[in-house]
Amino acid sequence: MNKIYLLFLCLFLGSAQVNAQCGFNLLNNPDFELPVQPAIGNNLTGANTYSGGWNMTGGTFNIIKTNGSVYAGGPDNAKSGIQYVDINNGAGTIYQNFNVTSPGTVINFGGYFSSRKQLANYINWTASIDLVALPSLAVVATSNTRLFTNADGGVPAQEVWHFISGSATLSTGNYRFVIKLGDSGNFDSAFVNANCILPLQLQTFTGALVNNKVSLNWKVATATNFSHFEIERSNNGINFIALGNVALQNIDQYHFTDGAILNSNYFYRLKLVDLDGNFTYSNVLRFQNKMNSGLTIIGNPVKDKIIVAGLEGKGQLAVYDFAGKLVVQKNVKSANESIEVSTLIKGVYILKYTNGQIIETQKFVKE
Repeated sequence: MNKIYLLFLCLFLGSAQVNAQCGFNLLNNPDFELPVQPAIGNNLTGANTYSGGWNMTGGTFNIIKTNGSVYAGGPDNAKSGIQYVDINNGAGTIYQNFNVTSPGTVINFGGYFSSRKQLANYINWTASIDLVALPSLAVVATSNTRLFTNADGGVPAQEVWHFISGSATLSTGNYRFVIKLGDSGNFDSAFVNANCILPLQLQTFTGALVNNKVSLNWKVATATNFSHFEIERSNNGINFIALGNVALQNIDQYHFTDGAILNSNYFYRLKLVDLDGNFTYSNVLRFQNKMNSGLTIIGNPVKDKIIVAGLEGKGQLAVYDFAGKLVVQKNVKSANESIEVSTLIKGVYILKYTNGQIIETQKFVKE
């Protein structure tokens, strides 16, 4: 079997990465460039502080100024500009109010999250963004989400910015853009765009490594003036090469297989190319293939129960269908565990094991 240290850099997306200048950004100071900080590193703003158009509650928060300089407390580069916002510990929210002047306005919103660093007492947290109506404070839209773990704070994982987004149709009125940050989280490049039509909505981009082959799967919702997908691979997460193209078809789910993956790190992303030649990138998937894995599913295909052996301490087991939907979840207490799957329909599933440091996956068939 293969041990797969699989770091999903943003497993589920609400839409493809977009340029924050698409349409008109209704937010002020979206890249946290103001006020300009005096030096690299922790420029403490404190809890409940108004900073450059943003309100911050909880925390404590910092504004990080960096431009490719080595910085131990987060990414060495902002997603946009030279500054980003950082939460030093605990959890908190960052918010800014905006208004919609026309009824039935289509709003696309989002931004980029990353992890600060690894900590002994790290607490997993879920990145998300809410749109809230004022003055009722009722949530009217929520972005897709991403679970951050301590592994995201390691090198080179902490240098990756993960795109989180959503969309909604809003009535005339006042609203609030609310960023939810957890333990040692970072955020940059916020946007709330009115009447911005995206060429493509990429719902999910996932993958699995089985028998030394990477199977990539993605799902789209809508496509307007869109041309094709380019699959790219890298062995360092920086320099990517093209593996192949997949043309847009009259389907919503796509697949690509990269074979003969050896004992090394591999990174994958989709290049989303429009008819006019403009393009954006998906999230990045990272795989590390190591031979002779300890994780084993005994008796695959399975009928009523999965028997899992070779688990490395406490953690969590989760079963996903091939569309990426979580269907079963269980806490791990020993090296060998069983999971009841008798209620699942027949088909192919992905078993994922995580213990806070690594993620291992295996594919199995439910008979």
